[in-house]
Amino acid sequence: MIYNVKITTLTPVHIGSGVKYPMGLEAIADERTKKIAIVDPAKILEIIGQDNVQLWLAVIEKKENLLDFLGKFSRNLTLEQIGKRVISTQVAGAKYKKDLKEQMHSLDKPIIPGSSLKGAIRTAIITYLINQNPQKAKSIINYYRKKVPFHRWNERDMDRMSDEIVNSYLVGDRKMNANKDVMRFLQITDALFEPQTIVTLMQILNLESNGWSIKRGRDQLTEAIPPFKQSKIRININKDLLDKNKTQNFISGDFGFFSSIQKLFSIITEHTKALLEYEITLWEDEIQEPNPANEIIEQYLQNLKVLYNDITNLSENEIILRVGGYSGWEFITGSWVKRNQELFSDDEWEHIYKLLNKHRKVDIFPKTRKLDPQGNIFGFVKLEIL
Repeated sequence: MIYNVKITTLTPVHIGSGVKYPMGLEAIADERTKKIAIVDPAKILEIIGQDNVQLWLAVIEKKENLLDFLGKFSRNLTLEQIGKRVISTQVAGAKYKKDLKEQMHSLDKPIIPGSSLKGAIRTAIITYLINQNPQKAKSIINYYRKKVPFHRWNERDMDRMSDEIVNSYLVGDRKMNANKDVMRFLQITDALFEPQTIVTLMQILNLESNGWSIKRGRDQLTEAIPPFKQSKIRININKDLLDKNKTQNFISGDFGFFSSIQKLFSIITEHTKALLEYEITLWEDEIQEPNPANEIIEQYLQNLKVLYNDITNLSENEIILRVGGYSGWEFITGSWVKRNQELFSDDEWEHIYKLLNKHRKVDIFPKTRKLDPQGNIFGFVKLEIL
């Protein structure tokens, strides 16, 4: 079953390429035009000439300002004359930031890989399966309880336990086997968007002893796909191959969520809705307390409520999910470890909490949120069957 699907970004979406451009050297900001150029080496070489390459390299080595250097060869250069990509930004003081984190591109277009979308869907499926049949997870947890007393569990034990639980639901065995992983019957193509990105500022809302505040010195200039940009993808649920593998007993399990895309979508919708409900409840409580960052918290809470309203008005052919960078622990993991109270005792969760929270003495996990200065939340997209 192959479906054509429209994808719309609802908030800024960042899928990192792994590249960071040093500001002033490989990324140049113009405060007047509110734009940032990603430097094109070919254009720089054309301006300075082959004979001055060593001078250019010296500028890079000393981390001097590239624009000042170029001014010796040509006056009043525009960003278009030196950049391979010129990006709009509303970030004040962008040129004083350390570096710019690049959005992933393919064929010179910003991209949300199909693997990112599939990963978000996988998280929803895992959470659903564990909630439907927690006994399978509990048996693995009991094994670890006998092997290592819970107060001695370390991060490695938790990672192994988590991996084995996930494998038991998706693979039918505690060991990973890609050929038996039910997720291989779901294929999603990449989403290519028009070559128009923005540069925004990721800030960290952090819980300290005096309340929530923006963490100083930890913001990050980030290239992202803007909100309300659209693309098209294809989703293939290879149900025939899945049924054939089940008939031959090559895979086992109840994977009825692949019986139709509407069934799959309903699981994803409930998953996203539950996470948003939890987040809204948390921040409605936190906003009652005096916090240095109450203004941005109010904006963040309002943005959460807008997304929640969107998700409550979806049809059976639509979903909202969260992908990409800055998505947060809750959305990346599905938070099943934390919220399924059948799995761990209060004492066990308290120990796990300390492991996850790096032994910080705060009463909320996770203790950070990543958002832009307007309280916008990264990574939310809407999918609609065409």
